[in-house]
Parts: sequence; C-alpha cells; structure tokens
Amino acid sequence: MQTLYFAHSNGFPALTYRYFLSQFSDFDVRYIEMFGHDAAYNPKYSWNPLVKQFLSPIIQENKKVMAVGHSLGAVICLRAYYQNPHLFSHLVLMDPPFFTFRLRLFILLMRFLGTSGKIIPIAKRTRYRQTHWSSKEEAYNYLKNKALFKKFHPECFQDYINFGLKPCKNGVELVFSAEEEYKIFKNSPFSLGRGVLDIPCYYIYSSEFTRYKYFNLSELKNTFHHMKFINYKGNHMFPLEQPEETAQFIRDLLIENTH
Repeated sequence: MQTLYFAHSNGFPALTYRYFLSQFSDFDVRYIEMFGHDAAYNPKYSWNPLVKQFLSPIIQENKKVMAVGHSLGAVICLRAYYQNPHLFSHLVLMDPPFFTFRLRLFILLMRFLGTSGKIIPIAKRTRYRQTHWSSKEEAYNYLKNKALFKKFHPECFQDYINFGLKPCKNGVELVFSAEEEYKIFKNSPFSLGRGVLDIPCYYIYSSEFTRYKYFNLSELKNTFHHMKFINYKGNHMFPLEQPEETAQFIRDLLIENTH
C-alpha cells in the first residue's frame, strides 16, 4: 500500500478534510493534525518550521512517500521536496498561494518593516473574523451561508463543524487559532523554492483563484518548467467543495504514474 502524506491549508485542521481523505482508502494516508500550533515548530518568522514539522515523521520513516497538499499545504509539500527530494515519489499541489514576483518582493519588504499583515488581504480578514459562538448549532447557522463555506460539500462542512470547533468557557471556538492563522499568512515566503523536479509533479489550480491580479500563471510556468499544470474548475476550496471528484482525479494521477 502506497503512503500518502497530506498537508492542509491554513486555518483548516487536517481532520476537516476527513471526508476528502476517506476517498483514498487504498492508500496509507497520514498527516500533521495542525500546523502552527506546536511550540517546537513555531512559524514566527517564516514557514520553514512548518516544513520541518511536515518532514519530521517522513524522515523518521525514511522511505519514499506521495505528498498531496492544499494551499499552504501545497507550498509546504514542495519546499519539503526541495529539502529532501529522495523521500518523495509524487507531488500534487492544489492551488498553492504562489504570488507574483513583485507582490512577493513587496511582502518581503513589508515583513522587514513589520507591516506585512496589513497588506495581505486574507491576513487582514483573518484577524477580525468571528472565532466564538454559543454552540455548534449557532456556528453552523452563522457559517453555512458565508462565501467561504456556502459551496462546501455537506459532509465537508459538517467535518468543519465537528473538527474545526472545540468547547470553550462560553460555548465553542475555532480549533485553529485565528492569531496563528494570521501569523502564517503574514509570513508568506518570498522564495518559491528551487531545484530540479525529477518526479511526477502536478500543479492543480482553480479557475477562480488564479484570475486575481496577484497571481500570474505564465510566470509560474516559467518558474516551474517540470510541473504539469492542470486547470480545475472551481473555487480555491475545491477539495472541500468537490471532495469525491477531486480525490478521484488525484488518485488517477498518482496511480497512472506509479511504477
């Protein structure tokens, strides 16, 4: 049985992908439960600690694995490969947030000034979102019509309610700290990584996500000559909006290129 390591997106613990990952029943699926919340891998200044956290169990096992990541997790998978290429047989990157060179340079300069969190739109929104509710039922009703969640598959939205919330003194709160999510966003890396990709690598990008001005597909294709770029219809959260179709698509990619 092939081992598949999954890396989740920022703000969404791995178990919120439970239904999506359940589609890979013929793989040995493993994951880091939640990036950014382990003091030993604190992303205070960069995403490098998160890459180390992802790599730690893979290095201990010391055998080739398949890596699949979404958003933040896709970046972590690629950077993990560049650090230890001998440990990976396949890479599947779902909508990594690879900004244009100009924007990454601007963010880097703002990081030196300590203001990067103020100019990355999603980072600003994260810091001021609601994080507490009186009950899971209230959270369910509050979130279900929000733009981020309204296209979620019912199983995936329920997984978010079940595994993305935890009890607190006055009800429930987000498992993934909004402050940690903000910290990760504001430390978005300048470098996309470098090196030869000599394994099957797929860059699956959503038609909605890449239309925004802070992404440049042509620039990315020039940077990553050996990746196969695949346009996937849907929003940035397509693994949780179309979990069955997306998982089957990825399974087919992995199986057809396994020797």
